[in-house]
Amino acid sequence: MGKIVVEGGYPLHGEVRINGSKNAALAVLVGAALGDEPCRIENVPRYTDIHDILEILKDLGAQYECAQAAL
Repeated sequence: MGKIVVEGGYPLHGEVRINGSKNAALAVLVGAALGDEPCRIENVPRYTDIHDILEILKDLGAQYECAQAAL
């Protein structure tokens, strides 16, 4: 893994949006299905694996709703 070296003596500022992790999202979705209350999970990437686990959870009786990503 590379590194970033910042020189100049000026403080950095700003914002960076980090994309969701597919592997973490899979575990969170399965974990959410074990609970008794609705969960809102944000920043879930759109991959075939995510779709597949949602379909499996649906077959097991879970319900889900996907919102459109904000631009």
